[in-house]
Amino acid sequence: MHRKISQLALGLALALLLVPLAGCESKEITIRIPDFDSKQVAGVWVWRLDPSSNQWVRDGQLEFHDTVLAGGREQLQYANVKIEDGDVDGMKLNADVLRDPLNPDSVTVRLWYFRYSAPGQFKVSTYNSAGDSPMTVTAANL
Repeated sequence: MHRKISQLALGLALALLLVPLAGCESKEITIRIPDFDSKQVAGVWVWRLDPSSNQWVRDGQLEFHDTVLAGGREQLQYANVKIEDGDVDGMKLNADVLRDPLNPDSVTVRLWYFRYSAPGQFKVSTYNSAGDSPMTVTAANL
């Protein structure tokens, strides 16, 4: 069992090292979603400030899949989706789901985002079957 976990960890480490060679850079982003279950959040849009137009444009998508229990922890399975062609990156990723003890519907997740565009200012918004939430007020440099 220990060997299998070590092999999985090594495989993930190698995959993350190879991602920059494929023309993208991996960035970890932390997102607090105040209505994760009640709004049935299906994913996150990542927005980039286009310096030429000074407008926010969709840069990427983190598509949520199942939440599972693994090793006594709740984890969210998700995938990165390229906006240009809709391709899902080959690997599914997992992120620990940290629930607010006073409001279990509010979760914090640390997600890996594969940025194919140039560095810049980024914001996020969530989406579900009913539509999109507003973008975050603050932006981050990625």
